[in-house]
This record gives sequence, structure tokens and C-alpha cells, in this order.
Amino acid sequence: MPTTISGCRSSARKPHAEAWRRWSDSTACDAEGRLDLYGLQALVMRAVVESGECFVRLLPAEITPANPIGLRLQVLESDHLDTSRQGVIEGVPTLQGIGLGEAGEPVGYWLHRVHPGASWVLPGGATWLSSQRVPARDVLHIYRKRRPGQLRDVSWLAPVLARLRDLGDYEAALLMKAKIEACLAAVVSEDGDDAMTGPASGLLRDAQGRTVESFEPGMILYRRGIGSVEVVNPSGGGSHAAFARRALEASAVGTGLTYDQVAGDLTQANYSSLRAGKIEFRRLCEQVQYGMLIPMLVRPISVPSSLLIKSTWSFERSAAQRTESQRMRCDLPEPGGPFRNAARRPSVAESRRYSPSSSTNCRLPNTSTVKPPIPRPNNRNLGEELSP
Repeated sequence: MPTTISGCRSSARKPHAEAWRRWSDSTACDAEGRLDLYGLQALVMRAVVESGECFVRLLPAEITPANPIGLRLQVLESDHLDTSRQGVIEGVPTLQGIGLGEAGEPVGYWLHRVHPGASWVLPGGATWLSSQRVPARDVLHIYRKRRPGQLRDVSWLAPVLARLRDLGDYEAALLMKAKIEACLAAVVSEDGDDAMTGPASGLLRDAQGRTVESFEPGMILYRRGIGSVEVVNPSGGGSHAAFARRALEASAVGTGLTYDQVAGDLTQANYSSLRAGKIEFRRLCEQVQYGMLIPMLVRPISVPSSLLIKSTWSFERSAAQRTESQRMRCDLPEPGGPFRNAARRPSVAESRRYSPSSSTNCRLPNTSTVKPPIPRPNNRNLGEELSP
């Protein structure tokens, strides 16, 4: 098959694409060796939604067949940032653990070696809790930037956390109320000569004579007084569906989701309402994808990775090009070849035989040693052949 320029470019890009595929599809790209590149992206996105930000360290690694790039990614929670680093540290203005340059760009991050919550279980906890300055070129800070000069972000659930907590407290109170409503008890008033007087006469006691301070379903209580039996049946309450629905609707608006995604309730939904909500949700996803994930995570990883791939594969590519050049080299035609008669135009078969696009195993002879055929005069008919 003829070799074209586009084919050469495709073959030149093939080692790079193969190296990227092997690196991204394996767990060698993860410093912990658990996830591939796509799993790390999902992990970073969940951390950003939960904590508002996430850090990814670029760590060098040994070049192996599974990791031809020599790069590992370490995903860190926002708690790893030492926010106690404030002021001018080592001559660099530092704000909440982030060193800033002249234009306000990050030049370094003060990161803890381990998570602060796990440092106390390690020997020498104070040593592990100390932070070190990492250059900004080795750290990716992923967060949703909402205003100019913003260095960090808060959890995406911050606007609705208080409302969700109130909803949880309300449901806990309703659960306790439902338990009390299920407590059907009987109170037996005994009549006898040993009836007690004073404040203790109205206390409810069990069969063993112990004072009862809590209700349980099916209890039988005893009380001193006129002999009688009374049944305790607490009344039921109303439904809380309206309040819970309103709280979940407000929470969905605060997080940018739809109500059916938050509550999983499709009772009052139809195709039009679901589609309208999903269209707006997809727009939000595109904003996050093209405004945060790609410029802050994907592109900073792909650019240095491509440079590392080029440096790693430079020798192999040069060796492959030399092998291909030797394979395409062929001997020059003999003096008694098809061009021995310069006055005769070569036939179509002969031209194809020595055409550069006819075969990848030979090349055109050197024109300095072989005389070209006599060009056809302009006044000749294009269909005529030159006489020998």
C-alpha cells in the first residue's frame, strides 16, 4: 500500500497514543495503585462537591511498560492544606497555606505529609503533622472559581446543609412521636387500706412496685387510688410529606440538581418536566466540565504527559525511522535499464514501477546519474506518443 504523508504522521503519533492508553487505562497512574485515570477524575469530582476543592500531586515514577510516562497522580483532600501558614513565609506572601506571586498566582502550597486526622495514630504525630512547601508546578488545585481572586471554595452543599439538618431533626421528632403513638398501655388504680397519700400517691408503678418513667407498647401500670382501669391510647399526628417535599425542593435548587434526583420521587413528574430539568442540569455539567475539570485537571496532566511521552519515545522513534529508511532503500537501476534510451518515453508500467508512491520498498533513482526523458513538445497532441 502506498505510504502517504498523513500515514507517516499517523504512524508517528501511534506510539504516543499507545503510551497514553497504557498509562491511563492501568492503575499505574494512581499513586495508591487503586484506580485508573477515569476513576481518579470521578474521585476528584466527588471530593470537589463534598469539600469544595481537591489537590492532585504530580509525582515522578520509574518508567515501566505499564507506566511509560513515568508519572503518578496523588489525590489529596482539602484537609491536607496547612491553613495555619499565614503572612510572609520564606519571603513569599502566604494566605491560608497558599504562596502567592506578584500577580496573585499560586507559586506554592503548604501540604501536610499525611491527613491531619490520622497523624495522632502514627508514632511521632507532631512530625507527621508538620507541613512542607510544594511548588505550584507539582500540584493541581481543582475548585470552582466563582469570583476574581478566589483562592479556595466551600462545599457545594453549604447553602442547604442547615435546611437538611432541620429536616433530619424534624424526621427524628416524628419518629419519636410515632413510637409514642404506638404505646398502648393500661393504668390500674388499686383501692385498699394501704393507699398512699401525698405526692407519691399519683406515681405510676409496674408490677414490682418500681416507678415507671418511660412508656413501652403493651405496658400495664399500677396506681394507688380508687379501683379502676384506664387505657392510654395516644392520638396520631398528621403527615409530614408536604414539609419534607418543600425542604427537598429547596435543597435541590441550592445544589443545582432536580427534585427527582434529590428525592427520587417521580409521582408528580412527566416526560416534559423531567426533560426540562435534565436540560438545565446538563448545562451545569458542561459548565463544570469545560470551566473546571478540563482547564484545572485534564489539560495540566495531558501537556506534561505528552512531553514525557516524547522524551521517553524519542530513541525508539528514531530507531524505528532508521529501520523504515533502510527498508525503503533499494538499489539504483542498472545502466541498461528502462531509461537507457533517453529519446524514448518510459511506458506507464515503467513509470509506476519507479514511482515513489508505487511501493514502500524502493525509491526513485538519482536523477543526477540517470538522464530524464525528453519532454513532449507543446504543439503535439496529448494523445500521441514520442517516437524513439
